[in-house]
Amino acid sequence: LEAMRLGKKEALWEMQEGYAGECVSGLNHDLAASEVYCLDASSANLQAVPAKLNQMKNLIQLTVGDNQLTDINVILVNNASLLFLDARYNQIESLSADIQNLKY
Repeated sequence: LEAMRLGKKEALWEMQEGYAGECVSGLNHDLAASEVYCLDASSANLQAVPAKLNQMKNLIQLTVGDNQLTDINVILVNNASLLFLDARYNQIESLSADIQNLKY
C-alpha cells in the first residue's frame, strides 16, 4: 500500500488484484480499521458517513451506493488511496475540490 501511495504503478496493479475482490460487507465486523481494504456499505440506510469509515485509511475500494448520503466529501479527504468509489444512488448534489485528493 505504501508503494502505491508513492506512485509505484506495479503496486497499484498488485493492490487491485490482491485486495479489491475481498470486500467486507457492512460496517458491523470485528476487523481493525487498518485491515479493511475493500468495504461494501451499500443499501445500509446511511444518512451520513459513519466515523468508523473515516478510520479505514487503507481502503482501496468503497461502495456506499443506494443510501441517503448528501455529502461524501469527508471520504474524499480521508481516503486518498481509493482506486474505486461507488456512491451512486444517493442524494449528493456536488463534490468539493477535495476530489483531487484521489490520486487514482
